[in-house]
Amino acid sequence: MKALAVLAVVAAMSLPAMALGQDTGPISTATGVFSAEQAMRGEALFRRSCAKCHGNDLIATDKEASNLTGGAFVANWIGQNLRDRYEIIRYGMPVNEPDSLPPDEYLDIMAYILSFNKVPAGAMELVLDEDLLARIVVEKP
Repeated sequence: MKALAVLAVVAAMSLPAMALGQDTGPISTATGVFSAEQAMRGEALFRRSCAKCHGNDLIATDKEASNLTGGAFVANWIGQNLRDRYEIIRYGMPVNEPDSLPPDEYLDIMAYILSFNKVPAGAMELVLDEDLLARIVVEKP
């Protein structure tokens, strides 16, 4: 029985720290932090809710809006964590109706913006976990 207890402890210690809920440091967007399907959903949402000001090609059509690609993406997204980017989008957009979309739709839109800017997709979807989003750092693709 004592050997079984020791085996259980050894097995638990060999699990990745993330599986045990421990902070393991930053996560790069280069690891694929959203799925292609999520980005596709986000594209449809972006076209419906964001393109009027930010343009279908993520180049602003409204002088008050910012570009979401090219140099503006590099300046405003690279090195930033996804929680901060999510909060800016959710609580600031659309300008005339901030926080008017369901929370997961903002995540889908964010996945589309990342995908449009050549950040690679992965197998998992972004989820609304503020601690996890805070650890995901946008890296230049």
